[in-house]
Amino acid sequence: MFKKIRIVIILISVLLCLAGCSVDEGSQNISYTTTTEAYIPDTQLQTTKPPADETTLPPTTSIPEPSDDDFVNIKTYIPDIFTDLRYSTEHNFTHQKIYNFTDAWLRYGTVKKLIQVQDALKELGYRLKIWDGFRPVSAQFRLW
Repeated sequence: MFKKIRIVIILISVLLCLAGCSVDEGSQNISYTTTTEAYIPDTQLQTTKPPADETTLPPTTSIPEPSDDDFVNIKTYIPDIFTDLRYSTEHNFTHQKIYNFTDAWLRYGTVKKLIQVQDALKELGYRLKIWDGFRPVSAQFRLW
C-alpha cells in the first residue's frame, strides 16, 4: 500500500515539475516552440545490407535529435505508454470536446524524463498514463 502511494506521489511530483509552457514575464502571451520536422529514432530506421558483390556501402542519413523545447509525439519515444486524452472526448469535467486530436504531444525534454520514469515503473509492473499534453491556445481559453 505504501509503495503505491509513494509511486503516485513521485508521479505527481514529476508531472508537476515537467508540465508548463514558457510565459513571457512582461505580458500575458504564452509562446510555444513548434517544429515541422519529424524525428525518427535510430531504432525505427530500416537498415539494409549491400549485396555481397558490392564493395561500396550505401550512403547513410542521420536524423538529428530534437531539441528539448521541440514538441514530439510521445508514442514515438514511449510506444507502450497509455494515452487517454480526455479533452478530445466529452468524458471530462466540461462534458464537451476541447480539441480534436488524439495524439499526446509534449516537449522532448519532458519526454526524456518520462522515459526514465516509465522504465522505473516497468520494473515494478506499472506504466504511465497520459491524460493530457500540449494544448493549443484556443483550448486553453475554452478551459479558462
